[in-house]
Amino acid sequence: MVVRRKWNLFSIVGVLSVALTGGLGLMKADGIWFAVKEAAVPAMFAVAVIATLPTRKPLVRALVLNESVFDVAKLETAVAERGTRAEFDGLLRSSTWILAGSFTLSAVLNFVLARVILKSPTGTPEFTAELGRMTWLSWPVIVLPSMLIMAFILWHLFAGIKRLTGLGIEELSHKKPTQG
Repeated sequence: MVVRRKWNLFSIVGVLSVALTGGLGLMKADGIWFAVKEAAVPAMFAVAVIATLPTRKPLVRALVLNESVFDVAKLETAVAERGTRAEFDGLLRSSTWILAGSFTLSAVLNFVLARVILKSPTGTPEFTAELGRMTWLSWPVIVLPSMLIMAFILWHLFAGIKRLTGLGIEELSHKKPTQG
């Protein structure tokens, strides 16, 4: 955000999340508020994903079908030529719901993990140790399942694109010029 001088939702939410964690710690807020904060971030992403569903540019399209990586015009041409627009829109819709479900699952897991682990009073060394344990456990409990769901979404989306367009991901990717 600072280096590129470009604002985006993920940078803003990341900075706010870190600031909120520090602020809650300084205020010696009860552990429930850390749980709420941990759940709020992925919950906001789930809401954003669902809110963009009825728009012309669903968030899943912006995240996965990025024009800097894929030849979106070629994809759109193939969809039009094959008459698979309705199926393609359905593919984006189902991928959007799966992505929103992934963020929702992450929110629930974040909240439960924080409630189970954060038991000590805020500001104590025990609380700091619990916060560190929660951060470490978030990898196997939250990040790994989320990554598996994201891999499934990509497979679902790319397999659907190949089926609907006849084009593989390699054919839709922008090729880097070879150096010779």
